[in-house]
Amino acid sequence: MEQIIIVGHPDPSDPIYNNNYDPGAAPSGNHERHEHDEGPRHYNTEPDDIGGPGVFFPTTEARTVHITSTAHASVRFDPNADRLVTQSLLTGFNSIIDSVNNITSINISATTNGHDAKSNHGVGDAVDINYANGVHIGTTGEGLALATALENAAKANDNIRFVEGPMGNFVRTTPGGEWRPSGDLGPSQNTHVHFEVFPKR
Repeated sequence: MEQIIIVGHPDPSDPIYNNNYDPGAAPSGNHERHEHDEGPRHYNTEPDDIGGPGVFFPTTEARTVHITSTAHASVRFDPNADRLVTQSLLTGFNSIIDSVNNITSINISATTNGHDAKSNHGVGDAVDINYANGVHIGTTGEGLALATALENAAKANDNIRFVEGPMGNFVRTTPGGEWRPSGDLGPSQNTHVHFEVFPKR
């Protein structure tokens, strides 16, 4: 299986964005494939597409479900963010949100929208939360407290592979395995909490 590493910003004209994507085709736009590269292909996209250490993990699981309100929290979406995701992501999302007792509402800024089709968001295994209890996720005050609660809840879920947010970025290589710090992804990590599940094989 070809490993894809994603860096930088996307070129919307690239065929990776549509159903005509051919992993063997020459890249277009600002997606670079160097002749001396024998390793993974490098693509340019948003930082939270990279799945922690910069790897896209294909899944065998189809996008079949929508994220909906949970037993303890109502869920709203930014425009165009209510998209089909995998059952694994929905199960993880519900468990995480319902484990944070003081969160009663969530706003999702991204599921598959705005991300490469061949990314952890694009396959339906990742979600971005930009508001909790009507407060924007941020680096101070209640925004940071809510982000910290969400990130800690995500890290407590055995099937979560990568967590990004104002509290820091964390990655692990096996379900239930040890977390390690992941690199800074720039200012966008301070505006939302991102988490993604391990892919189905």
